Amino acid sequence: MKRFGNILILLLFYSVVLGQVSRKEITGIWLASNNNSLYYQADTLRFYKNLERFEDANVCKIKRWSIWKNSFEIEDVHICSEPLKITSTIEKEILKMTKEDYGLIISVESEGKLMDKFKIVDVYETLLIGHPHQLNELRLMRFDNLQEQKLYKYVDSLIYKVIKYDSTFVDSTYLMNLDSKANASLKMRTELGYEPNPQPIILLNGYVLNNKEILKSFRLVEAIDIKCLTAEQTVSIYGYHALNGVIVIVISNKRFKKEWRNFNK
Repeated sequence: MKRFGNILILLLFYSVVLGQVSRKEITGIWLASNNNSLYYQADTLRFYKNLERFEDANVCKIKRWSIWKNSFEIEDVHICSEPLKITSTIEKEILKMTKEDYGLIISVESEGKLMDKFKIVDVYETLLIGHPHQLNELRLMRFDNLQEQKLYKYVDSLIYKVIKYDSTFVDSTYLMNLDSKANASLKMRTELGYEPNPQPIILLNGYVLNNKEILKSFRLVEAIDIKCLTAEQTVSIYGYHALNGVIVIVISNKRFKKEWRNFNK
């Protein structure tokens, strides 16, 4: 299978970027909406530092994280009650940060048991409607169970909902968006028996997947980067096979090597 070295450069770049956040950078008080149990059910959480209130009047339940150098506390804040109601767990929580090749990991433990686990997606300044000043946003992705196959399902949704690939469509209009020279070459190839409506190419750490079943072996949280590229962006590199675009996935290199060996035995 063909290997594309530029993907390795992307892998190294994202590993460096995701490894730059420190505990000092996330020290402080962070608020996240917990309406409809959002905190417990969402795959991605958005916390805001030094946020006095949520502009959305429907947000009554808030999860508050207080992160300090040697302490960590999780509290439930009910801002719609009179008086303001704040509750916290009896057990003392501990926040640990570890580094993996796909990013920085936050583990929340209580009495020696793992309660929750997240990957830090980003920490950056942002503007919220109704707030005059920029706020720090901490975006976390919760670890999913491997059995849920969220990476596989996410890529499937990119193929059929974002790229809108139609496996039954074989009309030659697929060729019309390309320049005339490419058209002539592609039409000739089609006449020689090439598939006129190829599936989008999937690149996993630089390798072209002939079968996307291997994606079921990875968690979505292990992905470092996922990009959808159009035919106009890729046909000059990958040829007519890229008529329906390319999906580029960069994932944990350590996990990839292990699963790739097992998958190709």
